[in-house]
Amino acid sequence: MKAASSFSKKINEFRHDTSGSVFTIAALMLFAIIVSSGIAIDYTRMVGKKSKMDSALDAAVLAAGVEMTKGVTDQGQIRQVFENFFYANVQNSGDIGSINNSNIQVSSFSADPQTGRVSAEVTSSINATLMQVAGYSTLDITSSASSVFDQKDVEVTMMLDVTGSMRGQRIADLKVAARDAVDILLPSASTQGVRIGLVPYASSVNAGSFASTVTSGNNTQVARLGGFVTSNNVLTNNCVSGRGGRDATTDAYYFGAPLGSDSRTVNGALQPVRRKCPIATVQPLTNDRAELKRQIGKYVADGYTAGHLGIAWSYYLLSENWRDLFNNANKPASYGDDVQKIAILMTDGKFNTAYEGISGTGNNAPFNTPSSTDVSNSRATKLCEDMKQTKAGNTGIIIYAVAFQAPASAQATLRACANADTADTTYYYSASSGQELRAAFRAIAASISNLRISG
Repeated sequence: MKAASSFSKKINEFRHDTSGSVFTIAALMLFAIIVSSGIAIDYTRMVGKKSKMDSALDAAVLAAGVEMTKGVTDQGQIRQVFENFFYANVQNSGDIGSINNSNIQVSSFSADPQTGRVSAEVTSSINATLMQVAGYSTLDITSSASSVFDQKDVEVTMMLDVTGSMRGQRIADLKVAARDAVDILLPSASTQGVRIGLVPYASSVNAGSFASTVTSGNNTQVARLGGFVTSNNVLTNNCVSGRGGRDATTDAYYFGAPLGSDSRTVNGALQPVRRKCPIATVQPLTNDRAELKRQIGKYVADGYTAGHLGIAWSYYLLSENWRDLFNNANKPASYGDDVQKIAILMTDGKFNTAYEGISGTGNNAPFNTPSSTDVSNSRATKLCEDMKQTKAGNTGIIIYAVAFQAPASAQATLRACANADTADTTYYYSASSGQELRAAFRAIAASISNLRISG
């Protein structure tokens, strides 16, 4: 009470001081202090809210840009995606999340599919506190964002293990996971700029109608029941092996370095699980979502694991050197084009089957021997190294890899093949269940989708 009385006395002294304007000066100083404090407090609140609005706006512009790159041109649909993302992010951004959406308005929005530009502005306000002394009841906030989305074309091959160890639940899990990836990469029938190729593999690769062309010079080509025979007069059902020599682990043109077609891939003297080559054929690059999913749904698991052959064909489907093999719609882009090439490699078992350099025609010669296993793994890693090399000045082929309940040797090979993980991107996955396999394929597909878009 004494302190209060003393303070009151001093004020009265200032008020009645006729020798100057002390009271006026003091009052002005006090007013300035209050206004300054109000500005500081309200400005901090305003900046905090604007920062969160900016973050929500950036995310919403990105979402709208992604929708546009999927081929969506309807302005209402694109704007709806934008607003859904914006308001969802606003509601999850701490203290402004409790503010009714009516307090934050989208004042302008535009999306131009021709130029790839998305622009938006949002406005809001906060109630002033101490700044009301200066006559301000509310403070307006405006956030704006504009970005041009450059959609990079991508070509993706998926090497899918259809060997005997994939029988039962594993092949069922793989079908779900691979079809998920197709749906994410090709979200609509009109999706442009994305093409996917499929490479089912087991103890060999079924090259289908391409077999006779890519092996020309290594075999006597005699058309028979839609297939051809090797020089040993054995019908191969269009299943091919690899090639030896200096081009064993490159994408060299097949006319100068033809592939082999080994009679041991279909040797009737072998146990069925070993001699089976895939029924499913390779699928060159296409954006036909329905056809890709149809083929995946028909996969049957059988045979041993020639993993290096699966990697080789993942390479060939992407290689400019193999363009002449395919129809126009399936031709891979040239390495010099602005197209990102990507391979997804998957296995559940060790690479244990090879033919070139493996002598003998008995039951075990090319299958699951120390020699065949060494050759398959060595060629696999060398192929991957060659794939990742810079191509015509552009980034080499990006490799993702998924080991599905695979032994240590297979995991080591896939780790060596995959690009090195970064802070932002995982390239190697180890899945111990069907759920984890599905999650891995979905994560990879999402990563590729993000790679396509810059804004």
